[in-house]
Amino acid sequence: MQPQGDPEVGRQIVRSLAAVIGLATVIGLVIALATAAVVRLSGVLPDSADSPESVVTSDESEEGKSRGQERSASPTEAAPTPTPSRSESPSASNTPRPSRSPEPTRSPEPSPRTSIELDASPSTAGSFEQVTLTGSYAGGAGATLQVQRLEGGSWTAFPTTASVDGETFTTYVELGQPGANQLRVLDPATGRTSNVVVVTIR
Repeated sequence: MQPQGDPEVGRQIVRSLAAVIGLATVIGLVIALATAAVVRLSGVLPDSADSPESVVTSDESEEGKSRGQERSASPTEAAPTPTPSRSESPSASNTPRPSRSPEPTRSPEPSPRTSIELDASPSTAGSFEQVTLTGSYAGGAGATLQVQRLEGGSWTAFPTTASVDGETFTTYVELGQPGANQLRVLDPATGRTSNVVVVTIR
């Protein structure tokens, strides 16, 4: 009859074997990782950039770049072309323009209203004393002139006329209003008037 073994000794042996197997496994993993790293550094195995994931990422990045270029190019293509302004170019605006020679000044033509000259004599007279009116009218031959007196700020017809003979005329008036009397003659046909004369009645 054989003696039975101690169960505690069997358990220790099993534990030792398990420990040895685990240590061997860890050492094998370490050796495998080290070998893979050395091979990758030596260039034997393709790096991560050539892996399917890296290839997809690279393709996506290239596609993103192309889309970015298309997007960056599209605003430039869609931007409206600036319309050239119609303002003069700097060269044209800075070009001195030829100065115009000053036009000769024309002497003012005599007003038609001063073409009739009138004179009164005497300039001072008594009440209803005869005052002679004489004058000249250039180009007014045959015209009939109306004597006017200034009354209340407006010219009123005086009951006296003068006929132009050639270019001269003569007539007379009798004034009874004391003080200064302003007189002139009017050509009703043309509206021309003479200068104003003042006759003072004492």
